[in-house]
Amino acid sequence: MTHKDEEIQLGFVEEVPDDELHLLLPEYFPSKVGGKPSWIGGTALTTEQTACPLCNQTMPLLMQLYAPLNSVNEQAYHRIIFVLCCKNPICHNKPSPPIRVFRSQFAKDNPFIDIDEDSDSDHENFVEPPADQFSFLEGTCEICGWQAMKHCAKCKQLRYCNREHQVGDWKNGHNSECEKIITQATGQLQKTLIPDIPEAPIQQKRRNYRRIKRDRRFTNQLLFKEFEIVTEPEDKKISDNIEKLQFRADVEGGRLLGAGNDPDEDDDDNPDENEIRKRTEEQMKIFAKYAEKTHDSLSTDGFEEEEWAEKSTTDTTFMLFQQIISSSPDQ
Repeated sequence: MTHKDEEIQLGFVEEVPDDELHLLLPEYFPSKVGGKPSWIGGTALTTEQTACPLCNQTMPLLMQLYAPLNSVNEQAYHRIIFVLCCKNPICHNKPSPPIRVFRSQFAKDNPFIDIDEDSDSDHENFVEPPADQFSFLEGTCEICGWQAMKHCAKCKQLRYCNREHQVGDWKNGHNSECEKIITQATGQLQKTLIPDIPEAPIQQKRRNYRRIKRDRRFTNQLLFKEFEIVTEPEDKKISDNIEKLQFRADVEGGRLLGAGNDPDEDDDDNPDENEIRKRTEEQMKIFAKYAEKTHDSLSTDGFEEEEWAEKSTTDTTFMLFQQIISSSPDQ
């Protein structure tokens, strides 16, 4: 939630049927988990950017979220957050987590895409756009989807970000596939130069696009399983209840103004601090009812630090999460 007048959006992962796989293409600005990144903002991430800081292996996409901020920044009319995570379990035993986050954003007027927001690719008179309009999106690794600087020396058609992915793909299927590509070619195969931007911005989405399935164990081991993230607004009643319980996390983390300070040094004339004190007292009463319901107790006669430390063993973040999902436990 970026502004008070905006709704909180909840995300849920769903499997995508084969006839809707086109919805994960870059021009649809999908939010998704796993699979290859749906990258559209120019040159994809390099091997240096995607390398795990601990084992140096290429980190696959964990998730990407389409989160435009056009109401705040005109240069973020389109904004995608990419979260990368290393799949090497050894790296997750280290103090610094093997996770990196990148942002791609650009204005409404950009060299990549110019599609009317009201356009519908499902109308009856739909005509599939020429494939060459999307060729600038093809310069990525066949395995992980990040920037590819290498290619198969024989067929020159498949691209890879590093030798590990190239050799792994060769041993797990491309060695036989490569000969078929060469045999079926109508002319001499040459390495294709992929531009960073299209000759003209994309003006139409694809619908009949079908991704070539490469169900190879090597690829499946390197990537996270792919799901679409669908969103829906959170019930306002739930949001209000969460706000009432948020005080515990605020107090425990020392985020409330004046928390942990010497009472003698408090400024009673400070209206902001008085408001926070009032809010805290009211919410302490609310929490007491919540604690009683869960067979716990906490004094509402004032904040007792020792008593709080003794009784605040509950994970406050998880407590808030439980409150969120209480209205829809089946989720």
